[in-house]
Amino acid sequence: MAYALDCVAIVNGQQTTQQDVKVNDIVIPELSKNNEIIWESDTYTNDIECNNGIDERVYFYPFPNVDPKTIPNGMIFGIIYNNQSYDLSSATMKIPTDIFVKPNQTSKGSISVKVYIKKSGAISNGYSGSLPIYQLDGSGGLNTNAGARNFKLTLSNLSNIATANCSFSFSDLKKKNNLLINDDLISSGALFNSIGNISVTCLPVNIIANRTAVFNIYTKTTDSYFKTNKEGLIYDLIIDNNTLKGSNKSTNPIRVAFKLDGSGKSTKNINQNVTLNSNSIQENWLYAQDTETISDDPKIQAELIQFD
Repeated sequence: MAYALDCVAIVNGQQTTQQDVKVNDIVIPELSKNNEIIWESDTYTNDIECNNGIDERVYFYPFPNVDPKTIPNGMIFGIIYNNQSYDLSSATMKIPTDIFVKPNQTSKGSISVKVYIKKSGAISNGYSGSLPIYQLDGSGGLNTNAGARNFKLTLSNLSNIATANCSFSFSDLKKKNNLLINDDLISSGALFNSIGNISVTCLPVNIIANRTAVFNIYTKTTDSYFKTNKEGLIYDLIIDNNTLKGSNKSTNPIRVAFKLDGSGKSTKNINQNVTLNSNSIQENWLYAQDTETISDDPKIQAELIQFD
């Protein structure tokens, strides 16, 4: 039997038993890793007043009076309290607060809490209305007495959490360029604009239109630089003012944001900057006034990271 503990929050000088937090519209990559936090609230600090007829500690109780079958699939809810994270894995668990109630008197304290959501699998349904995340109550469990007054924090807008995905494609990069041999090539390199492009298409359109898709872009070449057919002549690629070098592998990618249009698509040009390795200043081909260069395949890869 639950003890008749009452705990209310004091907001603007008034007692309240509920605080609702609206979750932002969230779109996450379909292939994002499980157990990653996809949303985190601000820190909510509340002064708390509790009353009971006995000595007892106040606890957080997850999902008070919530049917477990209605909790959204693919999500783990949790709280951060006293710098410790608690995944709310079961309605039967309880998490101790620092508030201890003295018998037959008003006991006061303060709690500061963040709420988070982790992805745990395919997100297939939301939650209609406000989902109670926790209730403050005593050691014996939830107060079920008529007229019970126990503070709850709820989350709303959970039906607007969804997954989406993107495909990407590269146009065939222009492999041949006529290179003018001059002092600029030796000192700073030669820039070739719009030698190709990278395009992304994201679905479903009704969720993803006009958002921004952020990608990690890297290369799978085995060398630390991009080569051409001319010994000592190397190149970098420039995408949206970000320079992709041969050294940018999957562990060291560049990050590029694509602003999607109303159909969930976006395209960015790829420029090429050709430079001369300083150790190759004596190469015979340098003595020609101009020459034709052929670029090796840069083997570009892209990985969807997030939607903004």
